[in-house]
Amino acid sequence: MPRALRFAAPFFALLIAGCAGSARPHAYLQDAGASDARLMVADASSVDRGSGPSFDQGAVRDGRLPAIDAKATLDNGQSPPVDSAVDSGQAPIPDSALPPLPDSAVDSSLPPVPDSTVDGSIGPTGWNPQDIHPSIERSANGRRLSISIQSDNDSARASVGHSSGKYYFEVTIEAFGSGYWNAIGIANGVASLELSAGSHALGEGCSYHRQGQVRCLGQTIQTLSGYLVGDVIGLAVDLDNKRIYFAKNNLWLSGNPATGSGGFSFGNTSTTRYPMATLSTGDAMLAAFEAEQLTFAPPAGYSAGWY
Repeated sequence: MPRALRFAAPFFALLIAGCAGSARPHAYLQDAGASDARLMVADASSVDRGSGPSFDQGAVRDGRLPAIDAKATLDNGQSPPVDSAVDSGQAPIPDSALPPLPDSAVDSSLPPVPDSTVDGSIGPTGWNPQDIHPSIERSANGRRLSISIQSDNDSARASVGHSSGKYYFEVTIEAFGSGYWNAIGIANGVASLELSAGSHALGEGCSYHRQGQVRCLGQTIQTLSGYLVGDVIGLAVDLDNKRIYFAKNNLWLSGNPATGSGGFSFGNTSTTRYPMATLSTGDAMLAAFEAEQLTFAPPAGYSAGWY
């Protein structure tokens, strides 16, 4: 090496070391969580040592980087997107300001649940599902009775009975089968379900039969004209005077319930009586126990419907 360079080498070595100690390169990172956008300085020498950069203490909290401010400026100079209600300058609509949803909007399209889903009857005026011969089929609405199996002279009682007052109800004949016994009337709560109302004295009742017989207290009292499929049988029951009247298609067959003349006696006791129907194989009938179900108007002085 030339002599001049030998003397200059130590000088250049000191110069290089000085530069390395006082002019180390730096890395810069913007502190998005600080309002003054401070710069965090990372020492490049720490990177060289493989330990990662050390950040400014003001930019690090508990060993975690600060959360980015929602209003921090992005690279393109635009604010981050926000909720449309806030962005438009309008306050969001609180739930309390909205009108409540009316019940009609929820369930007006649904039909009311009938009582039959609860206790097997529609209100208190259908045929009693607990007081019916096993061979008789009862409709879901409690009004219709029928028999589809081989059986004869089987009966059903209504759910409600009365011991006083005057009531009018109807039964429409829908079908006749091969059996003989078909009747409509009233009886007490212990009358046999294997006989028609009025067919025995203990039943304390009366019944009007398909062939025209009227049986009361175990005896045939009179024979009227019989009824056919499609006929509407009306029954006017005067519990105060213990008399019953039968009509066919609004024509009273014996006596006049409005004036109290004629009719048939069903005993002298004030025992509670119930509507009672008797059917045989293939028969079907439909009761009208409520006012809105009636085909004809009741006679004067009688309540429209049994209930």
